[in-house]
Amino acid sequence: MFWDRSVTSQPIDSRTSPANSVSTYHSPLSENEELPEVPSLEPYALKAAKLIQLINQLRDVGAQVDLDLPSIVVCGNQSVGKSSILESICGIPLPRGEGTCTRCVTEIRLASRKSKTTSWKCNVKIRNEFDRYGSPLDSVQEVQFCNVNSPNGLDLILKKAQLAILNPSTDPLSFLNSEIPTYDDENELMFSRNVICVDITGANVDLTLIDLPGIIHSVSSNQDKRMITMVESVVKHYISNPRSLILAVITCKDEIENQAIFHFSREVDATGCRTIGVLTKPDTIEEGTHDRWLQVLLGNQYTLNLGWFMVKLPSKIEIKDCQNVSDNQKLESKFFSNTFPWSNLRSRSDRFGISRLTIELNKLLAELIEGSLPEMKRATELALEKVVHKLDSLPPAVSGDGKIEILQTIRHFSTIVNYHINAQQNLKVFNQKIRRHYEVFRDAIISSKPKFICQSEKDSGTTSFWKKPDNSSPPRPSNNKSTINASPTRNSIKSTEFSLDDLRSIVNNQKGKELDGYSSYSAFEFMVKYSQQTWKSHATNLLVHVSKELQLLLNKLSEEVFGRFAVLKKQVKFLIQVFPSDLQRITHDHITHSVTMESRHPFTLNSAGFARLKTEVLEQLMTQLPPESTPVPNNATAYPVNRSDAIKKAVSALSDIGVRGITTQNLFSRLNISSTHSSESHLLDLMAGSIAFFEISSTRFIDQICQQIDFHFLGSFGDLLEKELLHSLSILDKDPTEILALLREDVGVSESRRIANEKRIRLEKMWRNLHELDL
Repeated sequence: MFWDRSVTSQPIDSRTSPANSVSTYHSPLSENEELPEVPSLEPYALKAAKLIQLINQLRDVGAQVDLDLPSIVVCGNQSVGKSSILESICGIPLPRGEGTCTRCVTEIRLASRKSKTTSWKCNVKIRNEFDRYGSPLDSVQEVQFCNVNSPNGLDLILKKAQLAILNPSTDPLSFLNSEIPTYDDENELMFSRNVICVDITGANVDLTLIDLPGIIHSVSSNQDKRMITMVESVVKHYISNPRSLILAVITCKDEIENQAIFHFSREVDATGCRTIGVLTKPDTIEEGTHDRWLQVLLGNQYTLNLGWFMVKLPSKIEIKDCQNVSDNQKLESKFFSNTFPWSNLRSRSDRFGISRLTIELNKLLAELIEGSLPEMKRATELALEKVVHKLDSLPPAVSGDGKIEILQTIRHFSTIVNYHINAQQNLKVFNQKIRRHYEVFRDAIISSKPKFICQSEKDSGTTSFWKKPDNSSPPRPSNNKSTINASPTRNSIKSTEFSLDDLRSIVNNQKGKELDGYSSYSAFEFMVKYSQQTWKSHATNLLVHVSKELQLLLNKLSEEVFGRFAVLKKQVKFLIQVFPSDLQRITHDHITHSVTMESRHPFTLNSAGFARLKTEVLEQLMTQLPPESTPVPNNATAYPVNRSDAIKKAVSALSDIGVRGITTQNLFSRLNISSTHSSESHLLDLMAGSIAFFEISSTRFIDQICQQIDFHFLGSFGDLLEKELLHSLSILDKDPTEILALLREDVGVSESRRIANEKRIRLEKMWRNLHELDL
């Protein structure tokens, strides 16, 4: 990080600047010395000025973070004349030196003179887009560095601005009056992707150029070899912008194929539709090789859609002799007019010289900006819509009374929890999950219903498991699967099946003074208790599952409501784990009480319902008995062997004579056929009574347990949550310091809001700039 990130623009104040530094840096030019002249551009001048000024304004607010801005990127190998081209176009001196002189990007913005009285001024700023480790900053920050009133000495100012960028931990203003270090290793950084911004007003052209460091292939012994890849990375980054015009500077002293920028530009612009080639140092072309470069200039080789230019830059001796840019242009024009074969290319005369190149760059940049406006507007509006949505999804920053903020947040949390528990405000998912657990519990209880095999050992071929009575141990399942099971079961639950012989053993074991043929009531009680032995575990499991679902809901909602307050969230999460545990113990006691009541002794006041169920079950059981076990009326003969057909014929005959409502299941009861003389009747009565009472008691127990969980656990939690949180957190008793500690936001939340707010402000400025443009 360079310096205070909260400051986006820091103008120099002479009262706080280092000793002897001032807000305006005056060059040693005399007051009467004339400013350097640059070519006057009449075509597209007004429109181009507005378009280029728009892009400069967008860069000022950091739009390059969100958009690919139209630009002209000046790039080439080191020592190909790139700096000389920029000096000639801009009319300013640039830093020069042996080796890799430029260690950062320089952005030069030229604004034409609005009137003859407009004086030449230059404002140098440092734009920080990356931290010292090369990672992008959340927002672009521009730091005021220096103002100058003359181009003379500007190269020294730019060197010092570069030093400020390469030493991010030092006050940038301290470099204004410092000496330039002799060795590069005295700097904190070898290279930086941050930008020196040079804003020049009073020029004769409106243009913005991005000067990239020269591409190198080797370094001196005291330089780091990583510099090579660093420079290449920056060059490729800038030229890969689809809205950039690539000003590829190629020297005639070497083959085009040997110059890296040619290959780099082809990688990102294969068709050459946004690359402008500039040939430099034509005076160094060897005798007899001019035709090769002539074919390039004519577009017959290394074709580019935007074509090639050729410039003649002044030599070191000529630089000393020339008084201003106008003198340089005269020397250049003289060279192309008097040197073969360039003097014969009348059709390509507009492709020679810096002034022609400047006019073309101005026109191309204006056209590129104008063509990019619709897409930039759409992209800005879309980005603005997304960031506003992002801000809406984040909680607002805390403001005002901290206690009120916490109280309102707790109430909101409690309200949302109750909405979920009570399935209000269309929040149904939690209750749907709870209901599924209730249904699993219901099915588990129903699966414990007694199951009977209506056959004896000799009929079924099985051996009774009840030979040795043991009231403390449940019987093992029989192998025969011919069972009475009217209700659905879960495959994971296995219930015991009782045969007739098993029931006889149970009756005998429970018999007291009863006569033969009568079932003791204790046998019925045994069957009832036997079917209820798993009920407590099923009810307890249900409470555990509901508690887990509630905890998942609370964890999710606490993150959503308290997530930005790390300290408060931690305390609330602890409380919402402890409080449900207390209610869970209370609810468990109620469940235990209900199980104890059900298992104490069989009870129901629904005698009519019990009798009806028992009769229905008895009729169903009678149809399942083998022929010799079926009860018969007094003095009646046994049924034929094909009993089922005979019963069907009897039912049909009764229907024919007008007797309605008779079925094969209720034939015996409707005809009032007595079965008291059957040896199996008391066993059938025991079966029917056990199943009938199970239907009544299980339905009662299922509803009761679900209601207890809903009332004592879920309902009580929702009713008491807000009061419990307020009491446990002691909000009203805390002092302001403790309240602030609770409201300390999570760093991630506050950072997300800050970044989103900065982006929103930036995008709004971009939107205004784009829509206020009047062409």
